[in-house]
Amino acid sequence: MISSEDNINSIIWSYSEKDETYLYVPDIQEVSSSSIEEFYSNLHGLSGKKITKIPLTPPSTEQNKDPVSKNTSNDLINRFSKLELDMKKNTTPSVLSSTHQKFDSDKNEDDLIDKELGDVLDEVESTLELQEAEINLPFSPSELAVGEKISSIMGELYAFDSKSQSFQLIAPIVIVNVIKVEKYCYYMVVYSKSKNYVSQEILPRMNPVFNSEYLSIVWNVFSSIDIPYSLSVRFPNIEDYKLAHSSLVRAAYEILNREPWEKVSKTDQNYMLDANEENMELVDSQESEYVSSDSDDEQSESEDILQHNEEIPVDGSNSESDSESEEGQVYSSESEDDQVGNIDNSQLDSNVSMHKKFSASESEYGISVNKERQDEPIYNSSSEEESDYDSEDSEDSEDSEEDSDGEQNVSSSNNKSNLDYGDFNKGYTNSALAVGYRDERSYVLRGNQIGVFKQTDDDTIEHSTTITKISDSKGSLFTPSKMMLHEMDTAMVMMNPSAPNSLFKMDLEVGKVVEEWKVHDYITPLDIIPETKYAPTTGTKTLVGISHNSLFKIDPRIGNDQKLVESQYKQYFSKNKFSSAASTELGNIVVGSEKGEIRLFDRIGVKAKTSLPALGEPIIGIDVTGDGRYVVATFETYLLLIDTLIPKELQKNRSSGSENDMVTGFLSSFPSNSKPMPKRLQLRPEHVVYMGEAVKFTPARFNTSSGDDGTGSVRGERTIVTSTGSFVLTWNLRKVLATGRGDSYHIKQHSDKIIANNFTFGVDKNIVVTMPNDVLLVGKNEMARPSRKTLTSFKTPVKTWEQCNQ
Repeated sequence: MISSEDNINSIIWSYSEKDETYLYVPDIQEVSSSSIEEFYSNLHGLSGKKITKIPLTPPSTEQNKDPVSKNTSNDLINRFSKLELDMKKNTTPSVLSSTHQKFDSDKNEDDLIDKELGDVLDEVESTLELQEAEINLPFSPSELAVGEKISSIMGELYAFDSKSQSFQLIAPIVIVNVIKVEKYCYYMVVYSKSKNYVSQEILPRMNPVFNSEYLSIVWNVFSSIDIPYSLSVRFPNIEDYKLAHSSLVRAAYEILNREPWEKVSKTDQNYMLDANEENMELVDSQESEYVSSDSDDEQSESEDILQHNEEIPVDGSNSESDSESEEGQVYSSESEDDQVGNIDNSQLDSNVSMHKKFSASESEYGISVNKERQDEPIYNSSSEEESDYDSEDSEDSEDSEEDSDGEQNVSSSNNKSNLDYGDFNKGYTNSALAVGYRDERSYVLRGNQIGVFKQTDDDTIEHSTTITKISDSKGSLFTPSKMMLHEMDTAMVMMNPSAPNSLFKMDLEVGKVVEEWKVHDYITPLDIIPETKYAPTTGTKTLVGISHNSLFKIDPRIGNDQKLVESQYKQYFSKNKFSSAASTELGNIVVGSEKGEIRLFDRIGVKAKTSLPALGEPIIGIDVTGDGRYVVATFETYLLLIDTLIPKELQKNRSSGSENDMVTGFLSSFPSNSKPMPKRLQLRPEHVVYMGEAVKFTPARFNTSSGDDGTGSVRGERTIVTSTGSFVLTWNLRKVLATGRGDSYHIKQHSDKIIANNFTFGVDKNIVVTMPNDVLLVGKNEMARPSRKTLTSFKTPVKTWEQCNQ
């Protein structure tokens, strides 16, 4: 029986078989009257019963006579499916409540939960006649991981479809469990009533993207031969999403840090959860000031961004498709940079389809989902044949006129060095890169030799000379583990694995090691950096080193055998596990650790002014802008961009005459409850499908931009560059700050794995790229938005799963 209330837009209906009554009250602040009216009208048509006393305009006579259309019926069923799911969950509050709030490994309780959830699945699927895709996934397990159940949540499962370049629903109702198999070993398990979909160890290569706005998690799963696929789960409410989010972050932390989550303070737990959330918020006022303070071309780009956003209708309408919802328009407005795999989350929310059978197969890239009849795809996807790079949206057009005026794209095939690698040691491959600060030279390490390359006037790179047989002062050959340019590119400071407590200075003019600097008898440098960011452009003699738990200055002019400056040495007694460091123009230092911690020092010899909590994964590289405003930390599968500026209202002991001074976390401490929230920069899991392998970033770098005096920056850093596999990636710093989006990047594939890459000094126009057996100069204007074409330029077609098993 269905009836309505007199004074409110509500419906009461009874469930006679269970003697239960339900009340539906729409949120009139969130849902328009027309939508409510349409819902009641459709309900009238579906139920065949008259609904009286509805305080809205009743359906017309013609509507009463005509049967409900297919599209309207499906839409209504979709809405009821979610309502039905919520209803079923509410009928077993004791069971689901215990699942959400307690982590109990008692077998009887787990069996009870499984039985109750199974009953829910049976009833909902039976009532709504929901059907799963008839698909055999190459990563589907025969058995699921077993152990302590940390969380258990229901959701919808989607797989990235390579043909439509979209996410397709493959299971309308699945159970998502986080299972503790043993101490510090967790699995993510996804299954339905009839199929096992995922039983995957929780590791960084999952590359998860958490988005609370869409209540979704997107991640990568791999077949037995390490072919990547992309899946997504959409949860019915924010509570379920938060439970899944916190369970996965907790599991990842314990796996990587080998310590219980409970040992982490509540403040740091919240910080880690927020840092793992996709940040779509717009720039705040202080960031806006930073962005707008750049050159005129930066201001014009900001206007372009605003203009582009204004072109997106507020009501979510779309000239190409009237069926897209408001949530779908969020992704549509971002399509400028996204050619592959935009999830239309409105469809994720309402794509539970009745009476549709699906079939699927593994294609060259990802899963191909085919419907037996021609139904509408989840969303309209941009054509893969679209131009790789639109000139009006080119990052090159964002640069100053001197960078972009009259430039022509240079084919990478013309950018190869002209080195005959017979000149190099054939038993080795390129392993490191140092980009020079003057004379446009770059230095590539290959075994115990260094190749010197120079940039030509026509923006290509060519081999200049080779420094052979690197040896210490005693004539013993060695292969450097790290090298750093020094003293206006006249010297190279190198680390020798055979003498870990010493540094070796090579005179680049003569190509020989001329000095050995013993740092300390009991201190082993793990990394060395310039004393200030642009010290290599000057004759500065000193440099900075870190060990696993100390920070110190090195001065080769000290008369005794040990070159460590005792007065500028600080050892930390905790197990910090420092891994990398970088310096600002003023000599402030940022240090990253294997635990994922980031510390900001104003100088050597003191405690850190700011310490950001560990996110669990090791930091493999870190860099900072010249003014200290922004830090980028590189993890295996993502980057973190951190704004170190302390808001004016939080600055301590601020004098009235310093209104325009920039106070960063290097100079003062953040309040414990107001630490800067990082922006997460990462590849979309669906792009990884086309790339064909797990993400493994090389250390990311800001471009450098020298001023007229050779030190400092006139325009400031504008671009971040890194690589993974055979792909070079760049993020436009201003776009990230203006939009909050970390998944908007440009990319270029090369024919081989990339060892290292960095911008040429002074401008961000060209990138030096080092591969095992080649060196290239790549113009930034060659970078393109990700698409199937740009992501598979050199890829040999992957065999289908059936072919691999023949």
